[in-house]
Amino acid sequence: MGSFAIHPAAARLGASAQVLLRQELICRLSRWMPPFMLLPVFASIGALTLCRESVLFTLDAVGLALSLAALGITAGVNGPLNRLFAGWSPDKLPQDWQSHVERWNVAHSARTVTAVAAFVCAILARS
Repeated sequence: MGSFAIHPAAARLGASAQVLLRQELICRLSRWMPPFMLLPVFASIGALTLCRESVLFTLDAVGLALSLAALGITAGVNGPLNRLFAGWSPDKLPQDWQSHVERWNVAHSARTVTAVAAFVCAILARS
């Protein structure tokens, strides 16, 4: 949703409105996203340890690795940029603010592709 709808819509807003939108999204999503991002990791570990006969081990392990990669992208790129964005004043943005937003968008798209691939692995791993 973010890559196809929210980011293009936000890009059409003025700089101040775009930053306010991001700050509001960061505030709201920071409460909900960690559990949703950790759930597939725990589910994969549970499937690998408790359901060995009913999952394809290699495919589920790849799904687990991809879920961990999505967490790594979040922790290494999106999270630090979120903290940076949260400290900005919408009325006085740094000159390079758009390059930071572009980095966030690219990382978000990579994270989305990684998470969807992990989900596909999880679905296909069930034999």
